Amino acid sequence: MNASIRLRTPKATVTAGVTALLIAGTALTVGVFGAPLAGASTPPWEPDANSVGGLLLYNSSGTQIISGSVTSQPIEAYVQGSTTVRAGDTKATLYGYLPVSGEAPGQWSGEAMGSSTSYPNASAPAPLNTSTLPVETGGATDESVAQLEADFPNKDTSADGYAGMYVLRLETTATAKPANTTYDSADIQITGTGSTATWAVVYPVPTISPTTTTLMATPAGPQAFGTLVTLTATVTAGAAGTVQFENGTTDIGSPIAVASGTASISTSTLPIGTDTLNAVFTPTTGSTFTGSSGTTTFVVAGVPTTTTLVATPASPQPFGTSVTLTATVTTGATGTVQFENGTTAIGSPVTVAGGSASISTSTLPVGTDTLNAVFTPTAGNGYLTSTGTSSFTVTALTATTTSLTATPAGPQPVGTVVSLTATVTPGATGTVQFENGTTAIGSPVTVAGGSASTSTSTLPVGTDTLNAVFTPTAGNGYSGSTGTTTYTLTGGSGLGYWLFGSDGGVFSFGNAGFHGSALSSATSPIAAVAPTPDSGGYWMVGTNAQVYNFGDAPNLGPNSPTYFGSPVVGMAATPDGGGYWLVTANGGVFSFGDAPNLGSMAGSVLNKPIVGIAATTDGKGFWLLGGDGGIFAFGDANFYGSTGALTLNKPVVGIAPTPDGGGYWLVASDGGIFAFGDANFYGSTGALTLNKPVVGMAPTPDGKGYWLVGSDGGVFSFGDATFYGSTGGLTLNKPIVAMAGR
Repeated sequence: MNASIRLRTPKATVTAGVTALLIAGTALTVGVFGAPLAGASTPPWEPDANSVGGLLLYNSSGTQIISGSVTSQPIEAYVQGSTTVRAGDTKATLYGYLPVSGEAPGQWSGEAMGSSTSYPNASAPAPLNTSTLPVETGGATDESVAQLEADFPNKDTSADGYAGMYVLRLETTATAKPANTTYDSADIQITGTGSTATWAVVYPVPTISPTTTTLMATPAGPQAFGTLVTLTATVTAGAAGTVQFENGTTDIGSPIAVASGTASISTSTLPIGTDTLNAVFTPTTGSTFTGSSGTTTFVVAGVPTTTTLVATPASPQPFGTSVTLTATVTTGATGTVQFENGTTAIGSPVTVAGGSASISTSTLPVGTDTLNAVFTPTAGNGYLTSTGTSSFTVTALTATTTSLTATPAGPQPVGTVVSLTATVTPGATGTVQFENGTTAIGSPVTVAGGSASTSTSTLPVGTDTLNAVFTPTAGNGYSGSTGTTTYTLTGGSGLGYWLFGSDGGVFSFGNAGFHGSALSSATSPIAAVAPTPDSGGYWMVGTNAQVYNFGDAPNLGPNSPTYFGSPVVGMAATPDGGGYWLVTANGGVFSFGDAPNLGSMAGSVLNKPIVGIAATTDGKGFWLLGGDGGIFAFGDANFYGSTGALTLNKPVVGIAPTPDGGGYWLVASDGGIFAFGDANFYGSTGALTLNKPVVGMAPTPDGKGYWLVGSDGGVFSFGDATFYGSTGGLTLNKPIVAMAGR
């Protein structure tokens, strides 16, 4: 031969796992391990004139292998030629060659992949041990395909049929004989790179043998749960591999190796019912056999149970009696019992012990109760569910009475601390929820010594209907009851007000309810607020436009910081509470909910930044307020005058419209009041020396008074506005920035 051969001592490498490759059809080239490349054809150098036969590769068990890992050493345990290369030869050597386009096969370069070994090899597994054909026996130090590729890199990337290809040649010799010029050979293709690359025989085309697998279960079904069942899979003769037995998609044990065409496993845990059993045959990795499955069904019968239920003492019994329910279940059955009153569970499931399970309850309701004991067997123990049923009669509750008194006697001025005392039938235990109409006053109060009490200073002006609702302790045998009284409070038209800190803190006075604060959620200083029309909630907005809603104020956004080109300085709600406007210092107005878009001062040259906004009574207009007292009217808002042309002692900080929208008040930081339209002047702090500057105002509902608030929370009342308190004497974490009245 003219081939360039390099003889070398094979080096040991790490053997990688091999994935099964099944090749079907005629001339195929293998791509990813286990999948043929599309459009493959016979290598262009085939048939090789010097090749007298093909090669068959076998693993150590004698199973033919047609693919594997490039890092395996040896490539396979045995390589057998399909034809006697030369009569009388006794030794065989496996070579690897790099096919090169344009060169004759005899000119290719290659090297020995292992040592020369003698044949025939009687110690090899069948059928090799009796074969007279040439057989090379691999060793652990033989060269891997990866080493062959490293020594003779295949750099062909064209579609000429040479890319990724190598040729294995089995050459034979004998002592005192000249070198042989013929050989048995096979072509392999390498796919992938590195340690995960694989090789596969592509010529001569391997013959793929389909398999069949049948499954039999003994003894034949149906059988009682717990019977030892043997599953036997019979696989096409000669096919090597493993069988995974399954119940549906659940494995039964681990894969079993096929021996003499069969694999078996035994189990006594097949579940009750008709089980679909499978035997999935997986051929040895890289072998010439296909996988296959066998299926059968097997019926496992469950053991019926009975459950009886007894209640003691016998009914009827008065409400609150402790009743013990005992379920008796078929002997030997293990599991739990769920006791029920109708479809309502009584406690948690109880474990069956000694054939029974019990529970006690004193909360069975008045009337004839249908009681159940539902037995659920332990999973896999072969027993079936069952239910025991009984009826039990519970007699009526003991009636109670509740009376309610309020002190001091009304009428009293709004803001008075009123003590409410509920007196309940002696012996009855439970709680009393005090209410004003349907609104709870505080939390439920526990009855002690036959009574329960609470105090409140937030009852609203007018005649209030007060309730004391007694709820008995569950199971104490008493009924609920309610005491009612009326209470009258007098006062101005304003019922209360809120003060808001820049940190989101809220202080409520009079009958202004506390609905929550933004202390833990504010991401920027609070700039403005707006109450809902019914005073059941309020919004706060930060300078970064993030809005926080509380009480019945709907969430209309923005829910996260939003840059409007200038800090937010004001907020006004629509009359129905379904929307609001936000205004920024540069006069930009942004509408949310049902607030209409009516215009803005954005882009205009302002003498002073905008500091506030107020809506008209119908929500179809609004006024913007500048720091110099300039007024800008939009929509149906009328212009009633401004201080824009005046020289002010202090800047204007707030605006409040009259109830009918026919005028408005402006307030300066020194508490000076400027009234326009039908707004009346009721007084101011303009001539006083203030501890802190005024930051806002709120009118009373009838428009006959107003409150002013300083940044320290000091409150000043004018007209019919009632003083309900302030934070002027407190040390605040952050200054007050706004107020709202109700």
